[in-house]
Amino acid sequence: MATYGVSAPYVARERNLFFGLSVLVAVLIWYIVVAGQNPEIERTFAVDLRVRGVAADLQVVQALAKVDIRVRGPRTEMTAAGAESFYAFVSVAGADAGQHRLPVGVNTPPDLRVLSTRPEEALVVLDNVAQRPLSVEVILQGGPSSALVPGVPDVRPAAVTIQGPRVLVDAARRAVATIDAAGLRANQRTSVRVRVLGPTGEVIEGLTIQPAQVVVTVPIN
Repeated sequence: MATYGVSAPYVARERNLFFGLSVLVAVLIWYIVVAGQNPEIERTFAVDLRVRGVAADLQVVQALAKVDIRVRGPRTEMTAAGAESFYAFVSVAGADAGQHRLPVGVNTPPDLRVLSTRPEEALVVLDNVAQRPLSVEVILQGGPSSALVPGVPDVRPAAVTIQGPRVLVDAARRAVATIDAAGLRANQRTSVRVRVLGPTGEVIEGLTIQPAQVVVTVPIN
């Protein structure tokens, strides 16, 4: 009478299958438990936008300051994260002077992912770098004590060099050093910060001034 048995390879396959299913079930149970203890949440961050790849002969005239990013990740990691944890950027590598609308990229910490970025593109305006000299004009505010009269101020150096985007350099009209002369009784020698003014007397920001300060001597007669 013939007898039938189960072959060893078949038994081994069954055991391997059972072991694999057991591991899968264990992983699923672990994930469910962990997810329950540390669920994923979403948050929105306002992140500084940086402009990368600006050529040496160009300068950024206009760019968006911040972008809003919607992020999802485990609660513990999300709670520990702040706006400084993310790096938002646009790349202008190879771009010429002018306006450019470019996609916004975001680098995130591990285990966190970006769901959306607003805006998805940012406008960046580049301009050629220019420079030119400007004579320094001294402005005296107030006056010396009693009948004393201030003489002609002496400025060292007499001129500064301004550098920056061509549109700002072209708009510059005056370089001024302002001194409060109220109550002066004797000659005054002081270091004064230089400001650059535009056509209507507005202060022009975004320029490099060399030197940034001048030494002014105000004689009192």
